Amino acid sequence: QPQPNSLWRISYLNNGTWVTLEEGQGGWIDSGIFEWDNTDGSPITADALRVQVYSDGNSDLVSIHLRGRGGTSSRIDDSATETKATLVQYLPSQGLIAPTARQPVVNKLSIYPNPATDNINMSFDVHTKVVEFRVFDLLGRLVRVVKVDSFSDEYVMPVYDLPVGTYFIKSRDIKGNEFEQRMVIVR
Repeated sequence: QPQPNSLWRISYLNNGTWVTLEEGQGGWIDSGIFEWDNTDGSPITADALRVQVYSDGNSDLVSIHLRGRGGTSSRIDDSATETKATLVQYLPSQGLIAPTARQPVVNKLSIYPNPATDNINMSFDVHTKVVEFRVFDLLGRLVRVVKVDSFSDEYVMPVYDLPVGTYFIKSRDIKGNEFEQRMVIVR
């Protein structure tokens, strides 16, 4: 429905930064169709697309439909074609269902004692099935690989045979998430 005072913004996420394509108040053509084209620019690569529409306060926001449709570019004119796909549909009477992005794993590898002399204990904030631990020296050389085939809250690794110095322990869990922690060996 026409809402001449609606506020709107169309933006995309690229490398952690939201970039606004266009924003305004009202201005939607044909009683609710907004057309944006990128005929003067290069294709946009984005991690996410965000469309924000705010009711004008007089009429409720009933629905939002985002569709891909043909247009005119330097290569082709397919502006007369039908809608290619429904990308997003918002219907408040049915509730909002938003896709969820895979969230980064929030977990931490802890090593103790640190500095260590003979053995180190390794644990995680969140119960984790570890596949392997890798130990690297300060020059980035791999000095030890420990394969793990059990599920435990705590892992023990002997370090008595490693020279005194600073090392980095990297672990990988069964889902492919990697964790890293610095370790110091003293005698």
